[in-house]
Amino acid sequence: MGRQLEQMKSDLNVAQSELRELREQDEQGPRRSDPVEDAAAVDCAAEVERFNLAIRASSGRLTENSGLRDYLSHILSTCSELLEVEFGHVFTFDPTDSTFEFTVGLRSGQIYFVPRPDDPTLFSGRHAAIDFPVYRESRARPRTTSLTCEEIRSPPPAQIAQWFATRSVGQTMTLLLLTGDRPVGFIGLGFLGAPGFRRSQIEFFHAIANHAALSLELHHLAEQARRSAVVEERNRLAREIHDTLAQGFAGISVQLEAAKRILPRSPEKAMECVTEAIGLARHGLSEVRRSIWDLRPSDLDGGDLESALRRLIARLRSVSQAALALEIHGVLVRLAPMAEHELFRIAQEALSNSIRYAHAQRITVDLTSATDAIELSITDDGRGFNLIAASVTEGFGLINMHERADRIGAGLTVSSDLGSGTRVNVKLMVIAGSIAND
Repeated sequence: MGRQLEQMKSDLNVAQSELRELREQDEQGPRRSDPVEDAAAVDCAAEVERFNLAIRASSGRLTENSGLRDYLSHILSTCSELLEVEFGHVFTFDPTDSTFEFTVGLRSGQIYFVPRPDDPTLFSGRHAAIDFPVYRESRARPRTTSLTCEEIRSPPPAQIAQWFATRSVGQTMTLLLLTGDRPVGFIGLGFLGAPGFRRSQIEFFHAIANHAALSLELHHLAEQARRSAVVEERNRLAREIHDTLAQGFAGISVQLEAAKRILPRSPEKAMECVTEAIGLARHGLSEVRRSIWDLRPSDLDGGDLESALRRLIARLRSVSQAALALEIHGVLVRLAPMAEHELFRIAQEALSNSIRYAHAQRITVDLTSATDAIELSITDDGRGFNLIAASVTEGFGLINMHERADRIGAGLTVSSDLGSGTRVNVKLMVIAGSIAND
């Protein structure tokens, strides 16, 4: 993508260079004695200067992060002012289904974004790109970002040509907008009568159209980034919901099932389980509320990772028959909040899996601080699982742990086999007492 943008910048520089050459030729050429020719030369030089100023203004607006429609409106308005365009339109290309869609139009100096009632039907909705001659011609010959007079005089579709004819449009200029060799849209202009085009006008249209192509590509990249951010946020929320509601409900379920099992012979013990389930429900509700506010586990409030793990293990001891141990090695450094958050959630997920699925009798959490790394491991003696099979059908919990490790640049490994227990290990490199990738 970067190479395509660089190519477009190169094309713009070439066009601007040619405009400067025209201006220099007009300014430095020998004086003519013919007053008519002198006046024409002055007019030509003034026109080139106007074109240069317009291109610089267009470049400036491109960096202002204005909306796509606003920028394309500026492009059409500039063409209307400097090229005396009566009609103009820009269509955007959708590569997913190879269609063009009307984006912005100009008529008699007025910009509009919604097709007017008397516009051609091609101005409404999406239409197959192959229906447009400018696209068909680009497929029939090798594409190029260079522009010649012939290449921009592709006739409009018959429907639009007929519509132009009823409005005294005698000449059109249409240009496929490319980034590299990939279409992003096209721009078409319609002129009253048949004015003919000077080379300076052709080159100006080329330069200004490349600006339009660049704005479409930047908009496309911004949309891609936005969609990626939405997906990432959706996954993050899914992880938080899994780590609050799902884990909380699992604990409540364990307590209520125990209460049901022992109720006939020990109502007092059953009531203790119900009381614990109520406590878990309240804690889960608190976690959900906290997640809504800042998506940071309440166990980390006012403390560090070690204290949060101690509280988590103490809570799990009250709902599980497994022997849980926390071992600390070295002097722990305080990590960035995001790193502590993700490590805590990984430990929470691994412990939950050991209790709920592995039915482990002994579980050890080991937190080790070395000079350049923090290492967290959770080891159990449970039933284990087949890693090869799990790589094909792994549940959300295992995916969740890998994603959390990736977010902070940590390495996560899982070792397990049927009947041999499971070990989850996370290693995070640190620099000068802080997370390396903070």
